[in-house]
Amino acid sequence: MSADTFQSLAGSGRPAVAFIVHGWGGGVRRHVEDLARLIAGDVNVLFIEPAAGDTVRLRVHESGVRAYFTLPGDLPVLAHLLRSVGVSRLHLHHVNGLPEAILDLAAAA
Repeated sequence: MSADTFQSLAGSGRPAVAFIVHGWGGGVRRHVEDLARLIAGDVNVLFIEPAAGDTVRLRVHESGVRAYFTLPGDLPVLAHLLRSVGVSRLHLHHVNGLPEAILDLAAAA
C-alpha cells in the first residue's frame, strides 16, 4: 500500500466513490470502468474487489495503487481509510467472490 497515494486523495478536497465489484471481467466490469471514466474528472474513484479468500483489494482507479484488507478483522481499518479519503458513496455492483462481511461496510464507514 502506498500511504502517499491515500494521503494525496485525502488532501485533494474531492469526494470519492468506491465501486464494490466482483473479480470477473465481462459486462459488469465494462460498465463500472465506463462509469469510472465518466466521473473521474469530478471525484476520486476506488474499487473494492475480491482478492483471495476473505481478503479484498482496494484499488485506486487512476494510479492502480492497491491495499489489501482481510475481513471481517480489517473492516474497521478499511472503513476508516474510506472515510479519510472522502468516500461519499459506496456503489455496490456485485458481491460474488467477496467475503460476507463486505455487506457490513456501509454501516462501518
